[in-house]
Amino acid sequence: MFRFPVLRRYDLAPCALRTAPFVFWLFVLAFLTHASWFLCDDAFISFRYVRNLVEGHGLVFNRGERVEGYSNFLWVIELAALWAAFGLRPEHAAPWLSVVYTGATLAVLLWWILRIPDLAHRRLVAWMALGLVCSSATFAVWTSGGGGGLGTRQLTFFVVAAFVLLTLHPDRPKVLLCVSLLLALASLTRPEGPLFVASCALWLLASQARVRTGRWLPPWRSLSWLLGPCLAIVAAHYLWRYSYYGEWLPNTYYAKHVRPWYSMGLRYLVLAALETGLPILLALGAVAFVSRWRRRRCIAYILPFLALVLHMGYLARIGGDHFEFRPLDFYWPLLALPASEGLVLIALRLARLLRRPRPRAVRRTSVVLFLVLLLYANVQQAAIVVAPDHFKHAYPTGWAIFPILDEENAPWLQRVPGMPLILLLQLPSHPDHQPVRRPACRGPPRRLRDLHAALGPLRRPPSRFPSTRCRHGASCRRHRPLPFAVPHHRRPVGPGRPGRRSPPARPARCFAPSRT
Repeated sequence: MFRFPVLRRYDLAPCALRTAPFVFWLFVLAFLTHASWFLCDDAFISFRYVRNLVEGHGLVFNRGERVEGYSNFLWVIELAALWAAFGLRPEHAAPWLSVVYTGATLAVLLWWILRIPDLAHRRLVAWMALGLVCSSATFAVWTSGGGGGLGTRQLTFFVVAAFVLLTLHPDRPKVLLCVSLLLALASLTRPEGPLFVASCALWLLASQARVRTGRWLPPWRSLSWLLGPCLAIVAAHYLWRYSYYGEWLPNTYYAKHVRPWYSMGLRYLVLAALETGLPILLALGAVAFVSRWRRRRCIAYILPFLALVLHMGYLARIGGDHFEFRPLDFYWPLLALPASEGLVLIALRLARLLRRPRPRAVRRTSVVLFLVLLLYANVQQAAIVVAPDHFKHAYPTGWAIFPILDEENAPWLQRVPGMPLILLLQLPSHPDHQPVRRPACRGPPRRLRDLHAALGPLRRPPSRFPSTRCRHGASCRRHRPLPFAVPHHRRPVGPGRPGRRSPPARPARCFAPSRT
């Protein structure tokens, strides 16, 4: 007869000692989430659609007008179901539903670490991976109502769960079916979901394709299990959208995307790389991938890298995002394990060079390197979240979305080796820091000009909001809003603020009437 094991009193102490380091990171995440808890104002657009759907008026913003003003279909349906079934209003249910998805994402990450084969110092890697994610202020910001209102953390959970299942069991049809359903749910949550479908399909082709008698044989059966259900669900959603709204894409696409904006997209990615230590994480992940490839010919870490490359290209094309690194939310759980394993491999190599390859020396070296990584990857964002009072003096209603760290609000950060250079490089890519010099209207065609600006984002970035009144169109950089050399959080607000430029005395040449 089966009996439950008896947990004695003296068994609790070792269990507490083993779980205390992991619980510490959960407390860190809870602290950062509490410090940055907010409900995004754009979320109330989705909440209005939820209310009209619950009241029986359909998925509309205004009654009688069918316009798809949201871009998170599945999130809207979930909030409407919670309101109709349990009476939970979306402004109360959305933040806590995002917290639930955050816990599920962390659970999937730990399960990935426990299940992945051939991992040295597994417990240490799990502790460091959890620390990388939980100490990220960007991850904590979108844990609260900001991510809950927009469905950001739900997309992160679906993408991480699909990638983990696919990398662990790529040859099981039932697992591929679950991955396909998760990718379909991700596509229904956000418009960029098809990018992850393409990433998984390319990775499956590379991992299971075989070359026989000089011919390349793709895994058609595995691809059918992976793509069949997902494409059927996504195609049904597109057909429903066209039949209900009369458009194939959401209205937000037609309202925001006029033409590719590579210059602003590159600035957005450069700023994210400097503030979050993204190049360091990618380099450590590359170390882990090379080691696995040499030992087992394993390409499991290629899938996150492939998804990141496609997603970065998508962000560069659309010009980034208005909110602070919201589209990059799924980067941190996917890079946590490869970066942590790469850090342990570097520590093991250093221990061998110092002729101390003992496990205790490897663990100590790994912890020291991990603290240095946290200093350059997560400290900048944490300083903004924990001490926002430095950025509130110029904003009567709140603090800046893209604040700037300098010697006034973060003098201790200037003492970190290399950090002043990193903060200095952020200024040209910052949306609140604009150069005074304005180029003339003359120049190469629009596409070549955008490519020139995209290749040199740190040298002379363009203005953030283009003007369309000029007869040259949005490509005219001479008559965009006047640039500023002062950061946004230092500018005084109110009427008659100093530094306000007066309009030119005579009309510019672009606005002059054309001669007929």
